[in-house]
Amino acid sequence: VALAAWPLAERIGETWRARLLAAAAGAALLLAHAVPAATAGHGSGVHWVPFTDLAPHGAHLAWLAHLGARLFWYGGLAWLLVEAGLGAWAAGIGAAGAVALAEAVRVAGAPTVQYASATDPACALLVALALGVLARGATR
Repeated sequence: VALAAWPLAERIGETWRARLLAAAAGAALLLAHAVPAATAGHGSGVHWVPFTDLAPHGAHLAWLAHLGARLFWYGGLAWLLVEAGLGAWAAGIGAAGAVALAEAVRVAGAPTVQYASATDPACALLVALALGVLARGATR
């Protein structure tokens, strides 16, 4: 599918291509996040303080893999939003808000879900902050 879509993607401007990718990636992340089984290996409980759910449960470096994955996925969504034309702060707020909303909908819609975390929105905000700092440094 990607190879077939490549000639069409080349005809679209960079900004529109980034907007389409941000929409597709955002939709995929939100749909994946809505599945209750997506958080099956993360333990249980509500973690209102970011990063408290990353504590190791047996494997000492498992928290690092979880943190890296979250920074990649949710930070990647923030980066795509920046590439689509939003400022870094707006992109971070948008990505964090979308992830928090998806988590709230998932928890409210499935009463058996025993896991909620503030880490995912915090990761989106951290990457957006880094993007803003890097952008400021590049303009100086």
